[in-house]
Amino acid sequence: MALIKCPECGKEVSDKASRCPQCGYPIHENINIDANSHVVLPVNDYSEQQKEITKRKFRPLIKVMIILFFLVIIATAVVCTIGYYNNNKTVTVSSIDISKWRLTDHNKYSDSYEGTVVSETKEPFVAVIGYYEDVLDFPKFVYVEDGKGIIQLTEGSDDDPSIKYNPIGYISGKRIEEKDFKNIVVSDSDYYDYDGLEESSCNINVKFEMASKKSGVLFFEMTNDATNEKKLNCHTVVSNGISEFTFYLSDLPYKTRGVDAKITPKFFCEADALTDADYEIEKSFNIEKGEYSSFVSYSGTEELGFQGYDDGAVLYTTELIDGGKKEDRGKIDYQSSHLKNGACNIGTYYSASNEDKILEPKYEINVVGYVPWKKFVKEI
Repeated sequence: MALIKCPECGKEVSDKASRCPQCGYPIHENINIDANSHVVLPVNDYSEQQKEITKRKFRPLIKVMIILFFLVIIATAVVCTIGYYNNNKTVTVSSIDISKWRLTDHNKYSDSYEGTVVSETKEPFVAVIGYYEDVLDFPKFVYVEDGKGIIQLTEGSDDDPSIKYNPIGYISGKRIEEKDFKNIVVSDSDYYDYDGLEESSCNINVKFEMASKKSGVLFFEMTNDATNEKKLNCHTVVSNGISEFTFYLSDLPYKTRGVDAKITPKFFCEADALTDADYEIEKSFNIEKGEYSSFVSYSGTEELGFQGYDDGAVLYTTELIDGGKKEDRGKIDYQSSHLKNGACNIGTYYSASNEDKILEPKYEINVVGYVPWKKFVKEI
């Protein structure tokens, strides 16, 4: 009898044993003993034996790795699901009221007012405020947080906003901050001095680039250092995370220059995606030309039908691709239209001096999304 090493565990074992007493490895099935009691490797050679040994050693580790892999996938799915519902939390609003109207500015032809929008709901939402004159016109949006919001508007001198405006719906969304943006660029341009009025005006241009590629309606506030005026409920359409917004500032101190504006993001209402199959063109796009003493204008309209859709906002972009001024081509406008009773109108507008002698503008129009609002019925 001779002692040999077991190929599996390395322990010494008799060459007469059929199996290793330590690990149970089948000795005679896998090795041969020559006449001089030398170990002769089987046909699969030593490297193959080592591969098999290695496989056996790592099988438990592989099983553990597979289990951990699936646990990570499940945990990620749970986190993403929780994040999704947190970002798109549906709010149920049972009360919306408007009170405490006050006059903030008065002139010959119009008055400016502020009213307080209150609700028992403390979670943030957007109140949709309509008015009786034209139910098809776009309503006002008011951001409400901790049960309070402020509506700002300008009316004709003979109008009473306290009886003209009523809550008609509300929109859910999520709070948003500067950290949710890759970039917010603010610039000023187009200053104009009104000599007779002793005041000036300018445009404030804002470019938003969100961290995500979502589409929807972004709400923000804006203040400027020239008048310290705060504009609430500013909102712009976002398409694939991008938007541009231009705000006209008037009543600036005479010959003001270099106005600095601060933008504070507040709320984001994500849009449902739309495709061409979701709507029908009820009236094809048509442009009407208006000719005046010093300028010419082009107004375009197209009517879309959305069968089975609730009231809300249809978001779209327009891009001037031909006609107009050459420097305006390629510029994208981010717009919205009021979807009422399954129909909405998409519009474009372009004007230029008669001296420019422009050709009729042509546009590329893309419908990018739909933001519905829940109807609000005041309890009596």
